[in-house]
Amino acid sequence: MKQKSCHLRQLLHVLLNTILNFPFRQLAQYEDLELEGLYYNRFRYYDCTIGNYISQDPIGLAGNNPTFYAYVHDSNSWVDPFGLNMFNPIQWTAPSSGTGNTYTVYQQNIDWDKIDDKGRTNLQRASKGVAPLGNDGRSINLHHSKQNAQGPLFEVSDSMHKQFDRSNALHPYKVDGTGQHPHFPVDRDAFDTDRGAYWRNRAKAEKASRKAKIKCK
Repeated sequence: MKQKSCHLRQLLHVLLNTILNFPFRQLAQYEDLELEGLYYNRFRYYDCTIGNYISQDPIGLAGNNPTFYAYVHDSNSWVDPFGLNMFNPIQWTAPSSGTGNTYTVYQQNIDWDKIDDKGRTNLQRASKGVAPLGNDGRSINLHHSKQNAQGPLFEVSDSMHKQFDRSNALHPYKVDGTGQHPHFPVDRDAFDTDRGAYWRNRAKAEKASRKAKIKCK
C-alpha cells in the first residue's frame, strides 16, 4: 500500500510539473521562459502585464487596429493569432461542389462601402463572389492556416500575405522547401469554388445585418 501511495505521489508530481511548465498561453501564444512575462506571437512579443505588444504592428494601419501596440478591442470574441491583425472567428461550411469542408474562419473588419476602380463597392464585389478590398486597396486573401486544407481560414490583407509569404507563420512548407502540406494539401480548383461561395455568403450576412439595423430604428 505504501509503495502504491509513493508511486501515485511521484506520478502526481510529474503531472503537476508538466502542467506548470506548459508554455502555451491564451490563444496559443508561446511563453518565452528566457524573457519573463513575454509571450511570443509569431511576429512580435505580447506583454501580459500591460495588455499590449511591446513593438509596433509591422503592417501598420493595414491591421485595422486603433493603436499599433494593442492586442484586440475585445478578447472575448476577437483574436490576433499572428500579432498582425484583429479577427472574429465564425464557423462556415463550404458547398459540396467545392470541398464541402466546415471551416473556422477568422474574419476581419471590412469597409463594405469602399469602392474599387470599376466603381463597385466591396459589398457589390462580394455579392458576385469577388474578394472585397482591404485597407491596402487590394483584394483580401482567404488564407489557409499553415497551408492545411482542413485547417482554419484567415481573411488577411494582400500586402501582409505577400510581405510574410515565406514565413513559418503563413507558409511553413514554402520555408522548408516541400511546398505544400504533406497530409492535407489545398485542392485549388475545389477551393476556388469555396472562395466564391464564401464571399457571397459574407455579403449576404452583411445585407442581413444592415436590414436588421434598419428595423431596429
